[in-house]
Amino acid sequence: MATRRKQTPEVLPDNVIRFPFGAAAAAPEPEPEPEPTLTLVDGEQVDPANKLAQFSRMVDQGLTTVVVQTYVAGVSVPREFSSQLRMMLNWSHRFRLPDFAYDESGIVGTLSFSSGDHRVVLPWDSVYIMFRPDQAAWAWWPASVPAELRPFLPQMLGSLKLPWP
Repeated sequence: MATRRKQTPEVLPDNVIRFPFGAAAAAPEPEPEPEPTLTLVDGEQVDPANKLAQFSRMVDQGLTTVVVQTYVAGVSVPREFSSQLRMMLNWSHRFRLPDFAYDESGIVGTLSFSSGDHRVVLPWDSVYIMFRPDQAAWAWWPASVPAELRPFLPQMLGSLKLPWP
């Protein structure tokens, strides 16, 4: 009667690669299509239409955060935030806000805050950064950044984990 020897896997040095010759080669997985980079062609542009187009592209892909200064004329946020130089608000079609809209004048929608629901109105003049938290996709408008924050912009972008241009 023949005895079978238990085969132990051969231990190879780190610099050796074992190829399964004779085995059917698995088809390589197709690489996923990279998402388009959502950056401005010219970060100095302050044309509201550019902010609208950028926001529209981002929010159509998912959760989008806008960074705004709240003391710009026409902004409506809860009173406790009305004098903020930097307020971050998240927007998404998945929130299913009944009044969520954006057009050439800005973004509107009722959001929930600790003080309750509030109809938020953000004219494009108040928006100076927008980004997708799940990607490195972001855009900014230097001319819209509050003067008081300009010296701190690299640190602020770093805290948001956004690359400084």
